[in-house]
Formats: sequence, structure tokens, C-alpha cells
Amino acid sequence: METEQMIIYLTRLETVLDDLGKLLFKAHLKVPLTLDREQSQELLRQNNRFEFRYQQLRNQKKKLLKQLLKLTSGDIYLRQKIGQLNELNQQSQAALVAAPEYNRQRKINRLRQLILNLQGEKIETSIVLCDQVLAYLYETEKTAFIAHYRPNVAPVAVPFLSRDFKMAMMMLNYMDIMFTPVEL
Repeated sequence: METEQMIIYLTRLETVLDDLGKLLFKAHLKVPLTLDREQSQELLRQNNRFEFRYQQLRNQKKKLLKQLLKLTSGDIYLRQKIGQLNELNQQSQAALVAAPEYNRQRKINRLRQLILNLQGEKIETSIVLCDQVLAYLYETEKTAFIAHYRPNVAPVAVPFLSRDFKMAMMMLNYMDIMFTPVEL
């Protein structure tokens, strides 16, 4: 039961991290090249939506990490990786508090501050840590993992034909500095 809950929480955490990455991408796209009155009013509405969505995603991430920390009781590897995820979250919260505020509360400065906050979340590193924990759970308890990891998605006969598998392998190859020599 504990493994199933952990898989569910980790997949939810991965979707939250993906949403944070998408929000960062959208925020970069919305930085205007020039500021006229019409763009400024539109930017204000978008800033409010972006900030609200960011707060929602941060709260979900914090809640999921608390639940994952409760579930990691016996396994040293799981405690270490979930602890690293929690440490990244605490570092991003500390950076959020210590982040320099712009002198003027202009709309463009609020968007820039949001982009800085999103970059401080260390989204890619967190996704790699989630993938490492999921891979470990797959190795230790294969039947529970297969039953509860993405149950609505049909399994692929040859993983190398799956685009998701190729993207995950490319990301793990790119982020190999996150692995210890034993894990590699």
C-alpha cells in the first residue's frame, strides 16, 4: 500500500513540476518588447493569472512533498532522494524570501520577478530526482509499479518506439551528474 501511494504522489509531483515548467515557458513568451497602454493592461491580467497559478502549484508541490516524506520510513535510498527533493523545495522557498524586489512595482517587474522565482524552483533537477525514485521503485517492486504507474496508458511492447521513453532517456543522459557512480 505504501508503494502504491508513493507512486501516485510521485506521478502527481511530476505533473506539478511539468506545469511549473510550462508556466515558466509561458511567462518568457509574455515579456513584451515594447510597452504601450494596451499591452500594459493585458500584461496586468496575465500577471495576476500567472502569479495565482504559481502559488497554486507551489502549494501542491509542498503538500505532495510532505506526504512523500511521511511515506519514506524504512528505505535509506528513498529517504535520501525524497530528502533531496524537500531540500530543493526549501532552498527555493528561501530564495523566494531573499529575492530582491524591484524598486518599482511595475507590471513588467512583477513578470520578471515571477520568472526569477520559477527559475529558482530547479524544475529539471526535481524531475530527475522523481525519475530516479520511480526507477528505484520499478526495480524493487515491479508488480506494484506496473499496476499503479499510469494505469490508463496502454503499455508499449517495444519501449524504444515510445516518444516518452526516448525523451526520458535523453533527460537522464543529459542530467547524469545527478547520479552517483553506483546508480550509473
